[in-house]
Amino acid sequence: MTTRQRIVTAAVELFARQGYARTTVGQIEAAAGLTPRAGGFYKHFASKAEVLEVALAQRTEAIDAVVVGLEDTAARGGAAELRLLGRVAMHELDAERDLLRIVMKDGEQFPELRREYFERFPRRGYGLAEEWLRGALADRGAGVPDVESFAAVVMGGLVHFFLMETVFGEPPPGTDRERFLDAWVQSTLALLSELHAMTPKEATA
Repeated sequence: MTTRQRIVTAAVELFARQGYARTTVGQIEAAAGLTPRAGGFYKHFASKAEVLEVALAQRTEAIDAVVVGLEDTAARGGAAELRLLGRVAMHELDAERDLLRIVMKDGEQFPELRREYFERFPRRGYGLAEEWLRGALADRGAGVPDVESFAAVVMGGLVHFFLMETVFGEPPPGTDRERFLDAWVQSTLALLSELHAMTPKEATA
């Protein structure tokens, strides 16, 4: 890992644990294996804000790569594909955990950070879910007027599980990740089947 990347990794971990404002450049340098207050940080970054922006950009690039990798996934809406998509979504949420903690700690103080995080990750994630659901319904010859809301239902289950783990350090009571994914796949398949069976009048009721 390069010195620059060590700084990014150390900074994000510190921001997530103790807050952006409370984290000093010296602390970041020490955590990155540099001599505190010796100028090593500023050889690579002009400010803490720049480090955070790089971290956001890196996570966005990682998601871009995942999306490209999933574009050739076959047969929308099958059980195997759904489980794969669920696992990928949970993996990406896990990778964003420290960034979310930063937003949770400092979002009120830095609303521009909260907005940027929302646009890069939640908005995009829900948009991808909507795109996937439209395709899955089209493959079944079905159409639903309010696809956005149904996509939010599908995505919302994954996000809720992730937030329970993030906030409380454990999953929702009585389940675990594998059992949750089983239930998520089954309920999403049931939703697709129900939407497919709905008449146009029922879909708009």
